[in-house]
Amino acid sequence: MIKIINIKNTWIVNEYDINGTKRMSGIYKDKKWKDKNGKFVYFFNSGKIKSIENYSNNLKNGKWVQYYENGNKDFEIIYENDKKDGEWLWYFENGQLSAKENYINDKRVDTKFWNEKGIKVDITQAEFPPTFMGGDIKTFYNWAIRLVRYPNEAKENGFQGDEVAKFYIDKQGKTGVVKITKSVHPSIDKEIISIIENSPLWKPGKMHGRFHKYIYELTLTYRLD
Repeated sequence: MIKIINIKNTWIVNEYDINGTKRMSGIYKDKKWKDKNGKFVYFFNSGKIKSIENYSNNLKNGKWVQYYENGNKDFEIIYENDKKDGEWLWYFENGQLSAKENYINDKRVDTKFWNEKGIKVDITQAEFPPTFMGGDIKTFYNWAIRLVRYPNEAKENGFQGDEVAKFYIDKQGKTGVVKITKSVHPSIDKEIISIIENSPLWKPGKMHGRFHKYIYELTLTYRLD
């Protein structure tokens, strides 16, 4: 359910779920809700605040804060006309600071990291990509290519080309939802999705001192002999 208040060409939009719990409140400059201009607040299912975002003329401007459901801050960051600016702070769920980063004109110029016990760590312990069987995405590609089969339905009807899939590795090292961004044939889509979703666990990566979700893209080429 959506409730809209229009005040002098400013549209205040409030969205609610089927139970009447508010999910979002935001301010737009246009009645089509394209031009964000003001504070946007998002809520957990519990009704607690999940995040606060600020916009000016549809650009990210000012402080953005995101929270864990326990009420502790997840991060507190600053934008200046859509660019990263100033001091960015990241936290563990227990409230301990995990990273303090400084940005100037969208570039990170200084960083400090801590573990969950408050002990300072260096960047090699705080930021690294996921690994698969001790290797990187190339190792995963080599593993996947050995399992790939050319479905008869696609092969017999002459379908060939590059199949591209996007997927993520979550904080536990599991492969997340797979999205086919370039399809050769539905039977090949099904094959690739099954391989990715059933891959062994990865060692999860870290960003800002914390385990973090990483997005990958995999391209597999199907060619007829």
